[in-house]
Amino acid sequence: MGRALKNGCPILVEPYGNDQFYNAKRVLELAVGAAAHPFRSNARSIARLLEERVLTRACKRNAETLKERMAGEDGLRTACDHIENIMGL
Repeated sequence: MGRALKNGCPILVEPYGNDQFYNAKRVLELAVGAAAHPFRSNARSIARLLEERVLTRACKRNAETLKERMAGEDGLRTACDHIENIMGL
């Protein structure tokens, strides 16, 4: 997911558990893709999601905008700063 979004690619996610539901929610909130139900999807419903929600100009534009925002981040440095702050270093 991160690699796709870092490259400006809209995505279709199919969450099964754990953090995948949060990630699917973020994909929807950011309008950079769609989420399919893992046990109720079939080829037709996935094709429809791709056509109507993922492979659209708006979704591609949103993914490109997110790509630009992500390019300006230093995730490793930010994570280290947070950890050091929590540890009182």
